[in-house]
Amino acid sequence: MTLRLTLGYWGSSTLEIGLEVADDGRATGWQTGGARVGRFARQLTPAEQADLSEALASTSYEGGAGSATGETPVAPSGASEQLVGDALQATFDPVTGPPAGLESLIAILTAVRDDLVATPVAAIELAVAGGSPTVRLLHVGHEPIAVRADGPLGVDVTTYDENNTMIDSETHSVDAGLPGEVGPGWGHTLLDHLTPTTPRGGWWSVSVSSLDVDALGDGVLRRADLSWVSA
Repeated sequence: MTLRLTLGYWGSSTLEIGLEVADDGRATGWQTGGARVGRFARQLTPAEQADLSEALASTSYEGGAGSATGETPVAPSGASEQLVGDALQATFDPVTGPPAGLESLIAILTAVRDDLVATPVAAIELAVAGGSPTVRLLHVGHEPIAVRADGPLGVDVTTYDENNTMIDSETHSVDAGLPGEVGPGWGHTLLDHLTPTTPRGGWWSVSVSSLDVDALGDGVLRRADLSWVSA
């Protein structure tokens, strides 16, 4: 059975994260937000395939397609998660969680989806490194990926204290000079020699918006927002 699990946002965010697991155990994924945006893939491990088969065999969900659309007013912004697999279909709120009987299956698929970011096929990574940190965009993976920016990119650097309270923020407008398609070895520096002042126990973040990236590999350039958080 081919399984597909997608998390989509609407309104204030256009984030999309997806996973498809084929009959042969090949897992492919995509995302338009996070530290990496683009396409990812790997073969499930034998343990993952065994866990997935067990979860499918024990699935007790019989609700068919379930969705709040048309039953309750649709909020101006929010998120929705959808599972599709042959005769199995469910749509649910990711905050409240999946319908009864699907918890184990969704947990396994979500873990695989989250892990796939470590095995890029074609993606753009937001890399922040160095003693006086440099912010760069890097191509990761072995296939080229289409990327575009209609104007300068917005780069936000924000500092928080130990209570997660924002104490400082600065925004930079950076011309990325994107070539349209990038491949292995490509990189572009956005900011150099950052000096964020982070209090003891605090942390800082960098976000970049908005790129247009062919994150699904279907030739459609979708909005992508990258983010990075210090350890």
